Amino acid sequence: MDLPDLEQLTQLTHAVPRGVAVALGGLLAVAGARLYPVAIMAPGFAAGIGAAVLLPVEMPPEARAVLAVVLGGIGALICRTVERMAIWGLGAIITGGATVAAWPVVMGQPAPWWGAAVGAAAGLLLFPALFKVALKPVTALAGAFIVANALDQGQNLWLIGGVAVVGLLVQLGVGGSKDDDEDE
Repeated sequence: MDLPDLEQLTQLTHAVPRGVAVALGGLLAVAGARLYPVAIMAPGFAAGIGAAVLLPVEMPPEARAVLAVVLGGIGALICRTVERMAIWGLGAIITGGATVAAWPVVMGQPAPWWGAAVGAAAGLLLFPALFKVALKPVTALAGAFIVANALDQGQNLWLIGGVAVVGLLVQLGVGGSKDDDEDE
């Protein structure tokens, strides 16, 4: 049996990841906001399953399967909770810091001690809503960048913009019929 030609092998290793990257970028562009919760929870679910599989205790396979699902669910819930707390914390830090930075410019004096607290509280309340609004355009743009870079067109703004616009329109449901929404 002959070894594969090195050039063919190199072309294959470049083509497969490129195709996968284009597919994943396209999926992120058109469905990123819908897939976001799954992507956040998947590592926790996988860790829970891994913990159940590696648990050094004798038990029937059915019990181990149930344990894997339960631990996977707990892991997914932990990841989702940590993600939400991170969004709240990031919002509080960003708006608290922005308040302290903008106060001297707007008011002409240093920010009082309570300025950061008020800004942080506002961010704690507002940032999760802003995050939800920004998720669709951000995932559409991220997917467009992945597609463009996978095609060695990372500088092609027309390609990036086109994929991002199409992805955003698909995520927003523009052009879909009202009957499609009733099926869900």
